[in-house]
Amino acid sequence: MESLKQIASRIKSLVSANPQNSDEVIAKEVFVTLKDRDIRDLAMMKIKEMVWNWKRNGQLVIERQSTSDSDAWMETALKNPVTVYGKPGSPNPQIPSFSKQGNRERFARFAGKRLDKWLDRAKSVAAKSGMTDVFTTEWESKDSQQSLSSDSQLLETIRDIVNDMKTQIKLELTNELLSTEFAIGNGQRVTWGKATQDQHQLRIEMLLKNASANTDAAARHAKAIELLQSSGAQCLGKIKT
Repeated sequence: MESLKQIASRIKSLVSANPQNSDEVIAKEVFVTLKDRDIRDLAMMKIKEMVWNWKRNGQLVIERQSTSDSDAWMETALKNPVTVYGKPGSPNPQIPSFSKQGNRERFARFAGKRLDKWLDRAKSVAAKSGMTDVFTTEWESKDSQQSLSSDSQLLETIRDIVNDMKTQIKLELTNELLSTEFAIGNGQRVTWGKATQDQHQLRIEMLLKNASANTDAAARHAKAIELLQSSGAQCLGKIKT
């Protein structure tokens, strides 16, 4: 089979030469140069990829079923802010601090629409308990509200969230999980039962990069919506610059 690198190089050249051409036009230009055996090999590669994706969907279900994520502390905090900021004169707290961004954002996602009402009650409880400064630091300070300004900060925040969630997860080592495969980012796949620490770490780094890239992409789309709302335009192409 013709080297995939050669095919990729040809695609790159065609895109560079005629960037306005559609994907279909460029694909046809590459396709007509391939031999029958190359076409069969590429088709087989694509079919194997489709099979893997379907298998992976089922494997993800197995992975998720093998973990139990206890949100008991968040549910307790949401029902009663006293457990977070304490009664006047009582030791604090029974609930982990929200000053760590991973904890704060995770709780906010968990609370959803209930967060605003909870914050009002929590602020009152904190004031009565002499913990207004703590509450302000955790929820109202510039440091707690500012957005991350770089990809590296975003990645570290996601890493913190993962590490925080890890403490809440119990992994059930079922036979189904141990036989389930996952990709480790270098073209290799390994089962949960045979993966080494290094291979799990490779998987983590791959997932973190994907999460960071997806978050960054989502932010750009959110910015596009903001621009459309402020301009009244139907699409970005109709905004006068």
